[in-house]
Amino acid sequence: MHRTSKRCLYSSILLAAILLAASRALAEPVPAAHWTFDKAKLAAAGGVPGDGPGVNGTVADPQPGQTYRPAAVDAPGVHGRCYAFDGRRSVVGTTLRAIIPAAGDFSVTAWIRWDPLASSRGGHYILSNYVSGEPGRTGLEVRDGRLSFFADGTEINARADRVDDGAWHHVAVTRAGSDFSLWVDGAETPIGKSDLAIGTEREWLIGRRLEDEARSFAGHIDDLRVYHAALSGEAIAKLVTAGAAVQQASAADRPRVAWAEPLAQSYRIIYKKPDVAGTMVDTPCVVRLASGRLLASNNIDGTWGGNVGQGGLDKVFPGGRNYFVHASDDDGETWWTLARLPLADGMLLPLPDAVYVLGTGRKGNVRRDVFIARSSDGGQTWTPPVMIHEGPAWNSATGVVIRGGTLYRAYDTASHQVDRKLFVLAGDLSKDLLDPRSWRRSNMLGFPGMPVEMKRPLYPQYRDHWLEANVVDLRGRLALIARCRVDEYGTCHIAGVSDLDDRDGKLTLKFSQFYPFPGGQQKFHIVYDTKSDLYWMVGNLVTDPQNHTDWFRHLKRRGYKGGAGNERRILTLFYGLDGLNWLQAGVVAMAKDPLQSFMYSHMFIDGDDLLFAVRTSKQGGNNHDAELITFHRVRDFRSLALEIHPRMQPERLE
Repeated sequence: MHRTSKRCLYSSILLAAILLAASRALAEPVPAAHWTFDKAKLAAAGGVPGDGPGVNGTVADPQPGQTYRPAAVDAPGVHGRCYAFDGRRSVVGTTLRAIIPAAGDFSVTAWIRWDPLASSRGGHYILSNYVSGEPGRTGLEVRDGRLSFFADGTEINARADRVDDGAWHHVAVTRAGSDFSLWVDGAETPIGKSDLAIGTEREWLIGRRLEDEARSFAGHIDDLRVYHAALSGEAIAKLVTAGAAVQQASAADRPRVAWAEPLAQSYRIIYKKPDVAGTMVDTPCVVRLASGRLLASNNIDGTWGGNVGQGGLDKVFPGGRNYFVHASDDDGETWWTLARLPLADGMLLPLPDAVYVLGTGRKGNVRRDVFIARSSDGGQTWTPPVMIHEGPAWNSATGVVIRGGTLYRAYDTASHQVDRKLFVLAGDLSKDLLDPRSWRRSNMLGFPGMPVEMKRPLYPQYRDHWLEANVVDLRGRLALIARCRVDEYGTCHIAGVSDLDDRDGKLTLKFSQFYPFPGGQQKFHIVYDTKSDLYWMVGNLVTDPQNHTDWFRHLKRRGYKGGAGNERRILTLFYGLDGLNWLQAGVVAMAKDPLQSFMYSHMFIDGDDLLFAVRTSKQGGNNHDAELITFHRVRDFRSLALEIHPRMQPERLE
């Protein structure tokens, strides 16, 4: 009797558990439409079969006379595959009109990954049936970098958290009765009540709005769902958790391959140039002071091909005060401008007693004369600049060497890219660096000429030259390693190496050799790391300098500058034993559009990390002109290097 009662009790408990699970399963909303984006590609004719219940997706024209092309790229997603949208014309169309009910509860959820180089200004649609002026026009979008929702053409919300940092985010909009909410990564932003109707007369598009390309999505979309029910916070949290778990598992199982993410794609903005036509930002530099404060600097210059000249710059920056110094006291998260100096460009040099800037002035439209200024209060105030060299002078923030109490810094004559000569200034650190007598200058070293065997004359009208040299201590040998522009970038990956001799108070430069050098056609920066006993270098790789694939010709009409080898979109980190031969550590940051760029990087070693200031063209209009100075961090950078130091004792190879 007792055993029978226990059996009944256990059976009752089991039955209750089953019924509870079943009720929960039944209570779990089922998507009315679901795009997994796991198809390998859209059909050649433009169709995409439905990949979820009730879905009949196509890329057929929803309006006569309009042509939509399929989503551009099939890519790894949160759940399996996803689609990458190009921000211009790529789109997934549907034949669905009442996908979201005009009235009643609904939810739209998706995983999105916004391209950090794409413009976040304005609205860019994830899901939309929006046609200007028509009633019921509706869309879920990224607007000014935040999730936003429109109903009947009206933005009915306080915008949710930012989603334009280049990371995957789970986003959602829900309506329960008349209450709308936005959700980012499971966090709710209540919109409030609205009785605005959802349109049901137009087909819905994924990745842009119906009428034009102006509001196209730039980035990845995955696992887009539409429910005819208002998901609870718990249900949305489950979607977020499930996606995050898949990402973690995938990251753990996936080896580092060519499709891996760049090392420091996400960034913070140090400075954005003012909206002045014909100008760009230039010469980024970043350092850390003994106080812990980060300082960065840049100048404003005229654009390539549309130079405003000094007269134009003087109108915007009276007195030539177009060199800016910025500070961060929260390890690079936020930046503000501390000072503006009357210099054409400059490079920060933190020394034990103070921080200095070595910069140039300007006469007309030519940079000339080298100046030095000092700050003893963390960059807040500066001494008036003192001239230490008279004559044409140019350099970006490149490698300097301090050896034997002497600081060595390279310059070139910047004579409009004709007969550009290198020279070195050496400062005695035991003396007052603001005293011109503390400085010596080397001889002027002209470009030796490139052997014809080392180039293919794609652009014979341009003069070969060198510029923007690094001073490097090559294990006891002082050398200048200079960027070489050969054939207007038609021949790439070559640097000029010259020996620097400092004996009996005399500085002598002598050309040594041309050397194969990845990214040698663009500005690069070399530092030596004592802990790893390796040299580290950052520069730009190009994909097709000889233009075999003919990819850039059509870009000329859009503003591309220089030959194919002037591609500046892949900023790459290297390491090596000798400062001349390099292994690739990884890509720091990369733009997909050749008219965008990460370039002119300056870096320094900060404990276990490498910190970068980068000249970034996000909306600069071409691959050369830039509107942003950005801050990047590569964590634990030494882990990217192989142990390449040779072992002098033989060891068995397994």
